[in-house]
Amino acid sequence: MHTSQQLYKRGVLFLTLLYFLLMIVSCSNAKPAELWESLPALETDPSAHDLQPVWINQGAQDASIKIMVFIEPFCRSNTCLQYNSTVLPFLHSQEDVYIEIYDYPLSQEAKSFMLSAAGMCIAQENMALYLDFLERAAKISDRYDNNLEIQLLANELVGEYDRTCVRNQVREIKSLFENQNPLELQEVPATVIAGKIMYGNVSTDQIQSVLTSIKK
Repeated sequence: MHTSQQLYKRGVLFLTLLYFLLMIVSCSNAKPAELWESLPALETDPSAHDLQPVWINQGAQDASIKIMVFIEPFCRSNTCLQYNSTVLPFLHSQEDVYIEIYDYPLSQEAKSFMLSAAGMCIAQENMALYLDFLERAAKISDRYDNNLEIQLLANELVGEYDRTCVRNQVREIKSLFENQNPLELQEVPATVIAGKIMYGNVSTDQIQSVLTSIKK
């Protein structure tokens, strides 16, 4: 009897392991296009809320695939930092897709509004410097009184801190984001590929697989 119970338990364990292996194989065989189709859609165009990109890959406006990226420069989570240091450079290297980066201060904190406003003003002065701004913004402290650091950052990149521009941008940002989430995004960073949203720090391999499947 004891031997029969052991054989039964081993059989159950084997079948359980086999089930999980089959599940893993099934998921790994899922086509990127199918996974992409199951993603939520961006229901509203940013322009409907007067949201304008702070950076675009100029020269690729006629590309067949459009990617929109929503980030918050003040975000200090590992997800945001890794996204800015790995995914954004990867997207920047894609010459056959049209990319728009949107500053989206979802945390709705005053210090986030200030940093976002400074980045927007830098982008207005020289859009090519915006990615440099993001890299340096990650090193700014999260103290409430970090305005001096933001001013020094702007001075280093464009030679001046345009107080009037920053003040106007803060006013516009507040009108859009204070106690509001105009596009109803769940989190940032958010990567929108051909209208479908991928949240969090998605891998470059995932993005490449989706792009490859769409292009076919």
